[in-house]
Amino acid sequence: MKTLIIVRHGAFSHDSPIVPDIEHPLNRCGRREVAVAAGHFAALNLTPDLVLTSPARRARQTTEIYQKRLKIPPQNLQVEQGVFEAEKAEILRIVHRLDDDRDVVMLVGHNPGMTSLLHHLVDSDVEKMPASSFAVVELAVDSWSQVSFKTSKLIHYYAPEVKGPSLGWWRRFTFWRRQRAQKVELFIVFLIGLVLILGVIALIVSSSTDPEGMPSQGSMSR
Repeated sequence: MKTLIIVRHGAFSHDSPIVPDIEHPLNRCGRREVAVAAGHFAALNLTPDLVLTSPARRARQTTEIYQKRLKIPPQNLQVEQGVFEAEKAEILRIVHRLDDDRDVVMLVGHNPGMTSLLHHLVDSDVEKMPASSFAVVELAVDSWSQVSFKTSKLIHYYAPEVKGPSLGWWRRFTFWRRQRAQKVELFIVFLIGLVLILGVIALIVSSSTDPEGMPSQGSMSR
């Protein structure tokens, strides 16, 4: 029996166009969410024999947070160049080459590879692994080379709670002003519509009434 822990790195900063993708670091939210995820994982009392991480800075930083939380020895950490920007087939080849002396392996990488690997291994309703999520997969095999399609069981899954983006005071003011302007526009449209309706009603009423108020003298019967 083997256990594979599939980890997606935390949220990262990618504002600077001159920084290569592989060097983008975790942002403050990413570091916080990974720390919470590592705490949830620690509660499972499951220690990896080996941690393979993508060479990307955000993945290595994610791995470091797990290492400190789980007290994983440095010799059990390994940077795997092939994980960066890898598709499912490439990641599977890495898994198939794992040493069978390792029973519990953590793999820290990126989407879409991590989600595709999870979908390949287990029947799961997880549509997409978000940043800082992890999945613990139990593999019904004796050798890593035997890992194949839908031969595994998802025994634990964690994903951070999805929250709406926080707005700064200027963005909140702009949003409020836009909403206020929309309400004013709707009110003006309502008033114009009301005036038009009242005008039509007035025309109908006036056209159905004799303008003189009584019949003319020549039309009176004698």
